[in-house]
Amino acid sequence: SDADPETMSAEARNHARIARDRVRVVDWTALDPKAEFDVVIDALIGVGGSARLRDPLPERLRILNAFNALRVAVDVPTGLDALTGLVHEDAFRAHLTITMGGPKAGFYAVKARPIVGEIVVVGIGAPEVITAGYAAAQVIEPSDVRRLLPDRALNVSKFDLGRVLVIGGSRGMRGAPSMTSEAVLRTGAGLCILATPSVHPLTPREVMTEVLPMNANGVIGTEARAQLQAQLERATVVAIGPGLGSDGTMQRMLADLLNTLDPAVPVVIDADGLRLVPMLQRDLSHVVLTPHEGEFRRLVDSLPTHADGPMVHPADVATALGCVVHRKGVPSVTTDGRSAVWTVIGNPGMATAGSGDVLTGIIAGLAAQGLAPYRAAALGAYLHARAGDIAAERTSERFMVATDIIRALADVV
Repeated sequence: SDADPETMSAEARNHARIARDRVRVVDWTALDPKAEFDVVIDALIGVGGSARLRDPLPERLRILNAFNALRVAVDVPTGLDALTGLVHEDAFRAHLTITMGGPKAGFYAVKARPIVGEIVVVGIGAPEVITAGYAAAQVIEPSDVRRLLPDRALNVSKFDLGRVLVIGGSRGMRGAPSMTSEAVLRTGAGLCILATPSVHPLTPREVMTEVLPMNANGVIGTEARAQLQAQLERATVVAIGPGLGSDGTMQRMLADLLNTLDPAVPVVIDADGLRLVPMLQRDLSHVVLTPHEGEFRRLVDSLPTHADGPMVHPADVATALGCVVHRKGVPSVTTDGRSAVWTVIGNPGMATAGSGDVLTGIIAGLAAQGLAPYRAAALGAYLHARAGDIAAERTSERFMVATDIIRALADVV
């Protein structure tokens, strides 16, 4: 300690006096960097700090980080901006962060993860309604899953659990919609129809197929319009995009079909299907978009400039389009523009071909069972990430593939 009591608030000055009466206080200049401690506790700044540290804090944090001890941060590790997740290079590297009231938004940023360590939330007496009122987002926890999953009556039939139409695939990308379709059924939908110009041979037998005409570019031909129209009229949920390809003529035909679809039918749009969004002129309130970071930027660039300024956050796009947006990332963000749910689990092993196609199928499968699009997207993202973590435990992050995520779904609940 080297704080001047005269610069402290009355409350801080009182607690400093109590501390000096109860523990041994050592000035920083007298602290031996080679001393041995079992626990080092960082209570230097707290939630009001930022990643911009002034001297002498960086030097002192380097001393604390060098101790071979359990490092515990109180509320927020010093050097971490609790709002943005920006991190100073000498930030306190906690093994455990004991935070007040609720986790801070910045804890889940990529660079913050190794700084925060394990997070333990403790109450400080504030009513939950106050905490919820200031929360930037919600996080699904294991205890929420059974509450959010729909119950099944004893006399339920497959016709009660939704008919999902998956539209996608091309000559070189047959596997993408095949994995989407399998995820639809593994998540509990009653029926899945895969409409594609080329069926992958490992598509599950339980998936019904509608083979579509293929044009010279190896994608869905415009001659498929009548077949697709007939399937769309029977579908209770549509998932479109995996493996679709970027042929402009095909995309205009598909966008035209979606514009005539009943707006109450949930639609999950991913991958190349996101290129259709600027062409959609309809109510999008039951539409879920699932872009990764690159697709999100491309989507933003394709939309008219928003009257309130540039659209940089998923909530901006969700509000502008009137839809649900799930942007994949760390953390993943699901939002309808008014509220948000963050997915803060998952692992780098999920960065593998087909992982997003599986997520599309999970969300569509949940929507088929009656979950509203926003809830289906948020819960689907959690189930996808948790299955990814289980798959990584079984195989390893380095060697897992997308179908490992599908196989792990049964063990999530």
